[in-house]
Amino acid sequence: MISGSLYAQHGDDYSYTLLQNRKVKLSQLISNPQSPLDTNSIRNVRFYQPNDTFIFETIFLPLADSTILNFPTSSGEEKEYRPYARVFFRFGGSMHQLTMYESLRFVNHPLFGDKLFLPFWDDTNSSETYGGGRYLDVSKADLDSGNFQLDFNKAYNPWCAYGDGFSCPIPPSENRLSFAVRAGEQDFVRAIDQ
Repeated sequence: MISGSLYAQHGDDYSYTLLQNRKVKLSQLISNPQSPLDTNSIRNVRFYQPNDTFIFETIFLPLADSTILNFPTSSGEEKEYRPYARVFFRFGGSMHQLTMYESLRFVNHPLFGDKLFLPFWDDTNSSETYGGGRYLDVSKADLDSGNFQLDFNKAYNPWCAYGDGFSCPIPPSENRLSFAVRAGEQDFVRAIDQ
């Protein structure tokens, strides 16, 4: 975990940057013609306050020559991913691990080829956060350069949290955390008339 207070180290810079990043993501979400959200329903997207307790220094283990996996999705389809690396971090006096995946669909894509997919479950699912788990995006460049910090403040919901008819990968059981991650995006509040 980052030593000392994040805010003491960076003032309000981190909080401001995180809030700006959230605004950009929400803007991109409502501007996408396939988005389940519009300018009214976007108001029901909620986040935990920035929390430096959920930013971790990590050790990672590359998973060379790993086997391609077919992830089940909420629609019953399967999506192909390759385990890319396992990341280790300490929380609550214990070591925890998560696996990051490379999407075979986007591996050569000019915009998304650098992105790794980190789906996870934690003890807030179905009570404070979306029941189907949440996601993190990780840059391969950051991971490979050793500049990677695991930041759950950047956790977000799949589109399935906002509406029906989407095919969202279901996090694997190996990425189930045994504690509550009160950081990142919270459960979406659907209006009664939606």
